[in-house]
Amino acid sequence: MDRGSLSCGYYQIKNNYYIDCGQPGSDWHSCANDQSCAETCVRSYMSRYGTYCTGGRTPTCQDYARIHNGGPKGCTNPATLDYWQKVQRCYSG
Repeated sequence: MDRGSLSCGYYQIKNNYYIDCGQPGSDWHSCANDQSCAETCVRSYMSRYGTYCTGGRTPTCQDYARIHNGGPKGCTNPATLDYWQKVQRCYSG
């Protein structure tokens, strides 16, 4: 469980995220637990929403991380800053 809904797999994909990424593979749970399918899902989601909250500019790594964590408007949501800081720590370590 993550914030009241089930997330699973390599990228902690929720069912609604899976629907928005175009439902690759056979089903949400199987796709989320298959690295290749999960990566396809994340790439599709970012292609769809990457510029949704950036005003059309090319998204940064921060934007992508915050969109992944907070949905289409995640890059403008202050609640996703903590997630971005965790991602930054992983990259700098």
